[in-house]
Amino acid sequence: MGTFYTKCKIENTVDRSRSVVIPRLLVDTGSEYTWVPEKSLEKIGVGREKKDVPFVTETVSKLR
Repeated sequence: MGTFYTKCKIENTVDRSRSVVIPRLLVDTGSEYTWVPEKSLEKIGVGREKKDVPFVTETVSKLR
């Protein structure tokens, strides 16, 4: 697993003529979600979605 940056073009799936280029998008190979600036999504008419993901809050010693 690792991270790297890349240039990325995001398109509105309903109106493909509306798009935005993210010049430096962080890619995490172990992640299921990507963070995109809200203003970039608003610019192309895409609503943002927030996925509430539960996080482990217990310490390792408590889990053993």
